[in-house]
Amino acid sequence: MDAKGDLILNLVTTSGGRPKDSFDITLKHTVLSLSVKEEDLPASQTIRLAELDATQGGTYQLLIEPKRHRPVSCFIRIEEGRETPLNLTLAVRPDKVREVEFPKHAALLDDLKRAFAISAVSGFEGGAGENLYQALDNFRRAGLLNIFAKMKATRLTDGRDTFSFIQSFTEIRQDRFFAKADGELLVAVKRDAKKGLFRKASKASHDEPDGFELAASYKTDDRYGNLQLTFSVNPETEEIVVDADIDDANGICHIFQVLSHFLTGKETHPYDIREILLQHQKINPGYDLIV
Repeated sequence: MDAKGDLILNLVTTSGGRPKDSFDITLKHTVLSLSVKEEDLPASQTIRLAELDATQGGTYQLLIEPKRHRPVSCFIRIEEGRETPLNLTLAVRPDKVREVEFPKHAALLDDLKRAFAISAVSGFEGGAGENLYQALDNFRRAGLLNIFAKMKATRLTDGRDTFSFIQSFTEIRQDRFFAKADGELLVAVKRDAKKGLFRKASKASHDEPDGFELAASYKTDDRYGNLQLTFSVNPETEEIVVDADIDDANGICHIFQVLSHFLTGKETHPYDIREILLQHQKINPGYDLIV
């Protein structure tokens, strides 16, 4: 009697729900010239692939290709006469997002609303407060909310979170923001770097604002999705500007088992950062991606 086993597959999103998607699945035996492919399966349901050959180690390379989420690849081992459960989390494909549900301005935390209220942002002259928040495109707004959530979750040894030092925004891009900050933030980050909360980082890829000089750059010691704070100082007024961004550090590939050749583009996408924060750090930036 042939040695057979079953694969029981469950797919979930970073928010913990079932994906509203369909997918193709391919399994290739790593020893035998044997492959199995099923197409257009519902990602919202548990999938059973029965009677898979478990001989010669029963190891398969599995590839899942959803329509609206990033593909996933991994190795699995099918055991004779047993069910092999496999739970995989899918990351959203940024180019398949058709709508983003952002929180209303009134629902934002007070310190974020305070910063918006007094900000003068390059490219958005004449807008502040709710007008500025609503004027941001989806990528900028998502990127800012990602960084805000990460900064709120990054607490210093004195108990303050890093965003509590931010005064007002001066520039907002999809992958970073520049903001005026209390000079005590640089002092506190330097202090806590000695305690392992931060580590020094390169300033090479960062530009200082006009009239400022690059002073220092630090990263949180996260494996994926680390916060980087790059400080510039005005030598005359001693004002501080912080360039805050989140480095994905190949998190999409490693956390979600996405093959690198499925990735395109060089700029970090804010929707990918959201997925990394949710899955790896359990930090919720507060908006939803509809695919």
